[in-house]
Amino acid sequence: MKFKLHLLFMLLLLSQLALAQRTITGTVTDAENGEPLIGANILVSGTSGGTVTDFDGSFSLEVDEAATALEVSYTGYTSQTVSIAGLDNVEIRLSAGAVLDEIVVTGYAVERKKDLLGAVAVLDLKDVDDSGNSNILQSMQGRVAGVNVDLSGDPGQGARIRIRGTSTLGKLTDPLYIVDGVPVQTFVTNENGSTVPQTWGISWLNPNDIASVQVLKDASSASIYGARASNGVVIITTKQADTKKARVELNVRTSVEQWTDFDDLTNNRERAILEWQGAVNDGADPNATGVYTYEWRLDPSLGPGIQGTGTPVLDRIIYPEWLDEDDQLRPSGHPNSIYGGNIEEGTDYWKEISQTGVIQNYDLSLSQGGERGGVRFGANYFDQKGVVIRTGYERMGVRLNSFYNFLNNRVTVGENLAVTRSSRLWMDNGFGGTPEQAPYRYKSILPVRTEDGRFSGPPGGGFSDRDNPVALAFDNRDDRIKSVKVFGNVYASVQILEGLSFRTNFGVDYDGINSRDIFRTYSRGFLANNTAELTLRQSQLTNWVFNNTLTYTRAFGPHEFTALAGTEAVKNEISIFSATGKEFALETAEYFQLDAASGERTSSGNSTGFSLFSYFGKLNYGFAGRYLASVTIRRDGSSRFGSKNKYAVFPAASLGWRVSEEAFLKDVDFISNLKLRAAWGQTGNQDILNNARFGLYQAVYAPASNILPWDGGCAQTPCPDAATSYDIGNNDTGILPSGFLATQTGNDELKWETTTEINFGLDFGILNNQLEGTLEVFRRQTEDILIQPIQIAAVGDGARQWVNGADMETNGWELSLQYNSTPGRGDLRYSIGANLAHYESVVTSLPEDLWSSYPGNAEQNIIGQAPNALFGYRTDGIFQNQAEVDAHADQVGKRVGALRYVDLNNDGVIDALDQEYGPGNGVPKVEFGV
Repeated sequence: MKFKLHLLFMLLLLSQLALAQRTITGTVTDAENGEPLIGANILVSGTSGGTVTDFDGSFSLEVDEAATALEVSYTGYTSQTVSIAGLDNVEIRLSAGAVLDEIVVTGYAVERKKDLLGAVAVLDLKDVDDSGNSNILQSMQGRVAGVNVDLSGDPGQGARIRIRGTSTLGKLTDPLYIVDGVPVQTFVTNENGSTVPQTWGISWLNPNDIASVQVLKDASSASIYGARASNGVVIITTKQADTKKARVELNVRTSVEQWTDFDDLTNNRERAILEWQGAVNDGADPNATGVYTYEWRLDPSLGPGIQGTGTPVLDRIIYPEWLDEDDQLRPSGHPNSIYGGNIEEGTDYWKEISQTGVIQNYDLSLSQGGERGGVRFGANYFDQKGVVIRTGYERMGVRLNSFYNFLNNRVTVGENLAVTRSSRLWMDNGFGGTPEQAPYRYKSILPVRTEDGRFSGPPGGGFSDRDNPVALAFDNRDDRIKSVKVFGNVYASVQILEGLSFRTNFGVDYDGINSRDIFRTYSRGFLANNTAELTLRQSQLTNWVFNNTLTYTRAFGPHEFTALAGTEAVKNEISIFSATGKEFALETAEYFQLDAASGERTSSGNSTGFSLFSYFGKLNYGFAGRYLASVTIRRDGSSRFGSKNKYAVFPAASLGWRVSEEAFLKDVDFISNLKLRAAWGQTGNQDILNNARFGLYQAVYAPASNILPWDGGCAQTPCPDAATSYDIGNNDTGILPSGFLATQTGNDELKWETTTEINFGLDFGILNNQLEGTLEVFRRQTEDILIQPIQIAAVGDGARQWVNGADMETNGWELSLQYNSTPGRGDLRYSIGANLAHYESVVTSLPEDLWSSYPGNAEQNIIGQAPNALFGYRTDGIFQNQAEVDAHADQVGKRVGALRYVDLNNDGVIDALDQEYGPGNGVPKVEFGV
């Protein structure tokens, strides 16, 4: 009985102690700028209990009544001990320490950088702020190891990035972009239903609105995103309001762009000499072209030459007075031309289409925050005049980010919304390509304009069918792409219990894109367009995402746990419409309306979409700050696959050892940080057409007169098989043959493309992290690559089919170094960073029936080669004389002046067996940046 009374007394005492607790709430911000510090550690002094701050820097913690202080730390900042005696709410401002070690957003959660186990790179935004780039992706070039940025140079065209080389054979090699938890659409579906990369990427996003950028490069860190992460993940977080004070910022930037150099194109004299030499080498008459007249001779005293009777010598080039029969087109630079110039130089068309680009960028932001929340509003205007004439880009955007706290910061709701309107003056293709491509193909002897002021064109014999670059640019003056983008999310988070929180997020990405393409009538030389034409295109792309996550964080003694579980649903819808009208009475920009077309009018359109549903989870564990482990798993289901392979599971695991925290290194002062990492993971790829698994047919109904012989028709009228190769309804004798053509063969066995990657990493810091570095070594293997090879009609109906048809492997390494100075005189600080990366990809497997779809022949194929490897004949020079021609192997078309191919197998015949893979594939062996 006494024992029971004692036990009851102890239980009552414990219950009273348990009830003697209180709640401490507060915020942790940067002492300099008031920005919230996400993931700051809050620990009750003298205990192992604690929590971390939320996305807005707030926290809520249950403490004993006897607790008097909190230990607050954030990597890269000076830790503080904050008194909580008699307080229920505290506002804590931390000052930056000697080294800023960021908190990283890594898939639905935040982690301390020192605890990361995968290959994650953080872009230094201080450098970005100084660069003045309009696209955040441009700022990655040379700053992140293993990240290659492809810049088009066109205004508003944006940039595409490739992380760690190529992991697939498809066109869609862009990483997954996540902005504030919402995936960004980086592809579009064209009028033919094909999915193609969206080259403008995230150029709509104002760099001044960005708070942080992280790049998840390996599968272990990216696997939390599963099906969309095989090419890596770029996570972007936008700025929130300061939690302490109001702030107004206005930034105005103006800059100019110029070509640093031009390709050295041949001038009139150089071109004339080349054409003369080419004709002489071929044994032809150089004066037969009708463009230049040459005075030349054979000089035996200089040797036999290629013709055996003397060395050809050019004495004089005679330029014609006129280039056309109407006597309106003088050679460029002719002394009698009204435009003047130097006839031997002619026209440098690179300079003719170039101009000084001017960029104007205006940023305004207003923010106000407090204990209960904050609001940040931003507005941006960006205008860029391109370095090619009649090109430009204009962007206007607004952003509103806000959050609100309730119930002692236990509940937070917020939204991030951006609306952007842009307009791009674009360059369409004409004869000779775009205005940027045409200078290589349009002869410099042709002036920009004729003597009567019209644009010049190729006049006839001796000239190719390439068009005037300046005229092409002028023709595109009213062609524009206009778009409106609405991007944002609403979210709510609830702290259910200490360390246990729930977050729900709904996001939308909408693009409304309109383009106008005008073809006016013209006559330039023998090039002409006799029918004016207007094409309008309209696309609507909508992508919404709904995810819910439950996070539990617990620390006791030396153990730290963070568990994450969640679900995500994604829905994508695309609709496209286009209409064309021909023949217009007037050809002004205002009159080009579809209703004004007096000729043929046509229209087309389609709609498509896909959906994803996923479950995912992640568990992080740390022991004594020295030993780290993480496990991730995600199950994705995609509507693009059939019921047999609709779902796939993508796991990942990683280990880390922070050696610098071991007792045997505590006394080694110069080592500030030393961590070893090993990670393994899988990601997926489902970037195929939404209807890729189905068999598709096209209804054909076409008059025989529309089918030309070289299009597979016939010369007679009526044509019995103009549209189809079989009889439907006994109408094969009429002029309207009809039927259904197979355009795609179905494949219900189609399944996920899977990438497996292993990554080993070393992080180190020396001399109080003055010198920091990371070394990564990885191997990535991709299996069941989704491809659509060309099928031979003889083995089926000729329709193409999506298949899982190849495997490939990528091996590489990356090295990043950064030196951070210590404060010197005047508190001057500086940092110098450099990175170096190497990777190489090879195809390791390919079904034999698909070999014909890739470079190679019966004995040599792409297996063991890079995906874009060059395949062909090796040359070792040009035949200099007839003796060399006679002594060489049997080669089709061999003659003096022709390329001499190498007989690799020494069988005396130059044939397919003498082809080989070249050393280049368009991918650099080594990438570096400083």
